[in-house]
Amino acid sequence: MAEPKVIVIPDGKICDYIDGKFRNDTLEEYVRQTIEKRLVNEHKYLPPQIRIEYTSYLRLATTTSM
Repeated sequence: MAEPKVIVIPDGKICDYIDGKFRNDTLEEYVRQTIEKRLVNEHKYLPPQIRIEYTSYLRLATTTSM
């Protein structure tokens, strides 16, 4: 019987659900991990379909004065 694998997570870190990398344990990261888990478990996304780091840009409409 194989020995179970033990992963020690350092204090102040969290293990990413998708790629297994350690990230800082912040409120934002906790929310992101919850979203990742829901995408995989509830919505049946495959982990390769999920981008871990994604920057979105908001384009603001410009107004011209008359």
